[in-house]
Amino acid sequence: MGLSEPGYEQAFRGNYYLNLGTEYMPTNKLTIRFDAYNILGWLDS
Repeated sequence: MGLSEPGYEQAFRGNYYLNLGTEYMPTNKLTIRFDAYNILGWLDS
């Protein structure tokens, strides 16, 4: 049985992640990318 913090009933909870990315190729030799990782973590205080 795992240990848990006071006020919690379970030692382990599920983890949820949201990753998004986009890519823009204005020319054949130039690629611009934007990647965001763990977006849901930004909202978790």
